[in-house]
Amino acid sequence: MTGEYDRHGFQYIVPNGEPDSGATITMTQMHDELMRLSSSARPGEVENWTRCKRQIS
Repeated sequence: MTGEYDRHGFQYIVPNGEPDSGATITMTQMHDELMRLSSSARPGEVENWTRCKRQIS
């Protein structure tokens, strides 16, 4: 995927043919366990992504 990135974030434009094509997606790492995703197609809405819990066996 092509986009702009820095140490704690990534931003890209949704390709044609995908839902919300043309929208800008912004992903920002808040800390080791949390990333926030927002879309210009849905201003004011933010998704929080958390790291999956590893199962130790």
